[in-house]
Amino acid sequence: MQPAAILEWIMTVEYVGVLPSDCQGDGDPGDARVNPLAISRIGDRLTLLSASVATATEQEAREIGLIGIGRWAGQIGLDPGNATLVALFIRNAAS
Repeated sequence: MQPAAILEWIMTVEYVGVLPSDCQGDGDPGDARVNPLAISRIGDRLTLLSASVATATEQEAREIGLIGIGRWAGQIGLDPGNATLVALFIRNAAS
């Protein structure tokens, strides 16, 4: 039996709140499969965190990604308890 292929999923999670102006965005998701990509601010009350998640299945990507991005959010000053999954998709290997 072949092992499941590892896919790269891109996950974006929305948090209520904005980062302090001096925040560099540095944080450790605590899992090598979760790679922080970007922080986006929406107006004066929402922040989006995006990361790539290397897993074999969408369900794994959801579970691992939400935990890792939540850990990252908490480290940079956002409340990880109010997360909303905005997007989850497979990145094209050619990207």
